[in-house]
Amino acid sequence: MEEIPFLLEDEGLTVEAFLALCRYRPIDPALRLLLTSDGKTVQHLAAIGLASVTIEVQSQKECALEDDMADLLGIPRREKGIARTVFLKNPNRLLYARSVFPLSGYSPNFYEEIWLAQQPLGTVIHDARIPTFRDRVAIYHRPFPELAGVWSPSAILSPETRLWARQYHLTLAGEVTGVVMEIFSPDISRFDRNQF
Repeated sequence: MEEIPFLLEDEGLTVEAFLALCRYRPIDPALRLLLTSDGKTVQHLAAIGLASVTIEVQSQKECALEDDMADLLGIPRREKGIARTVFLKNPNRLLYARSVFPLSGYSPNFYEEIWLAQQPLGTVIHDARIPTFRDRVAIYHRPFPELAGVWSPSAILSPETRLWARQYHLTLAGEVTGVVMEIFSPDISRFDRNQF
């Protein structure tokens, strides 16, 4: 599967603009919660689906951060980073997530946890009790043709189908900032757990 590029923040809605939109356009409460929450996405997905959430790692690699990513993160160009692309499932895919973090600033133990754990990033961060701060949150409703055929059998989509997504900067322990993009399956707005 082709990696989905990170989005330009000026294309998305702020949380405040999204909530204003929700006053005029009915948007599923589960999606509103997921798109505006400041953490515990795995726990929210488990509560919505009434089942535990597992991870399916698509790719995980060390990389030299491209100039545009380094600029976005405010770090020197070509610095080494870790890029990760996963799906969160229970049992069907509910969330596509892509993250990039610079390697500098990580303790070796935390780096190893991310690399070897086969757990969602949020779970690793929570278990390590690392304080986090999210900012520059941008919410999107747009097509992601690369994901049209990757969800559950009940969610075979045309490439033009608009999906809800968010992208944000995540700062760990006040030091290391990365970018996280999350794209949500249309199945999330179905509360019947048998749909998951």
